[in-house]
Amino acid sequence: MSAENNDLFYTLLKLKSYLISLVDDPNECENDFIYTSEYLERKYPGQKEEIINLLLESGINGDCDIIFDEQIHHKFKDIAGKTQKEIDLLDLLEKLKIDSEELIKKEAVENYKSQKEYDVKNILNSLFELAKAWSSHKEINKNFDNYSVLDEEDMIRPNEENKLNNLDQNSELSFRFISSHTLKYLELYAEYYFQHGGDVFLNKFKEELDNLKKIISEKYEDFLKNHGIKPGSKE
Repeated sequence: MSAENNDLFYTLLKLKSYLISLVDDPNECENDFIYTSEYLERKYPGQKEEIINLLLESGINGDCDIIFDEQIHHKFKDIAGKTQKEIDLLDLLEKLKIDSEELIKKEAVENYKSQKEYDVKNILNSLFELAKAWSSHKEINKNFDNYSVLDEEDMIRPNEENKLNNLDQNSELSFRFISSHTLKYLELYAEYYFQHGGDVFLNKFKEELDNLKKIISEKYEDFLKNHGIKPGSKE
């Protein structure tokens, strides 16, 4: 296990120790990431969203799972040591990410750094995080659909209903993560043109965004009309 993955493993162990100090009864535990979020916000704010998404990808859906799952240490090791290869896009982005990092290291050794290449690296990293987030969201939706079928057929058990509710909450968190990182990517993309020329492309990109905004607005109005809601209504 690399030093970076080893650090992640011990970070997760320290997180579990913290949660155990707060909750010792499963009946008093709501299975969300309230305490986990508070801990990560204080100790590792820059890694908070990434760590929560890694937990979700591994089927860990809240504080209760971390505290009371007897296999949690094995899951932590899997999280720290795994290389995600679910789709070809991830492999491609990972390779591009490594290549860009190696390029920046070589430039540092030679005492010069190209800001243009540095910005490309940040854009690639942003795309890589987006790809991982979508992969995680896919798994959440698959589990959500399985429990929803049971719910519709009135065959769902109380513990499964709780999992369904938690999956619904985690799906919302996942969408927020995807939305914020999509905006981050677009900001980096636009800033790239501002910093490195490309005035014609920047203007074209702005026009495409304006067209996209118009299309979304029209579709949203049609959606409201199709559901019997008058656009601009407070209902």
